[in-house]
Amino acid sequence: TRRSPDLGWGSSFDGFTAWALYPFIYTTNNDTLTIIGYTGGGGAISIPSTIFGLPVTSIERNAFEDCYSLTGVTIGNSVTNIGIDAFAYCYSLTNVIIPSSVTNLGSVAFQWCSNLKTAYFQGNAPNVPYSDAFAEDTNLVVYYLPGALGWGVTYEGHPVQLWIPQ
Repeated sequence: TRRSPDLGWGSSFDGFTAWALYPFIYTTNNDTLTIIGYTGGGGAISIPSTIFGLPVTSIERNAFEDCYSLTGVTIGNSVTNIGIDAFAYCYSLTNVIIPSSVTNLGSVAFQWCSNLKTAYFQGNAPNVPYSDAFAEDTNLVVYYLPGALGWGVTYEGHPVQLWIPQ
């Protein structure tokens, strides 16, 4: 690894040392990692559960903001928190898979992902402290697995359907 590249990121973030492992920029805190930025290309990506053996537990505010060419995101099963505005303005994003480990979903976490059609949740409905996690995502349908708790007929104002993986 090396220190964060010359993409506007310094060698620290919020008081922590920031490192770049392409395509992710992250910081460490008590033997866990937080994704604070993304330098990769577009298409479908997977956020890993671990980097160098350390669990990725959080996606920080604005980490993927303005990643216009992302089309799909699968989030690793060690992530517990997705920050406010984490994926704002990801216009090409069409689907996201959120693991059961996610218990907190920041407000406007996926705002302005105007092509987001499906959000697949593998666990219970995450807490959204200030609501509007999917603001302005007008065509979104939320799916959840059988046995998961906290789901109603809508989630954050979007229709909810049972997800039966094939």
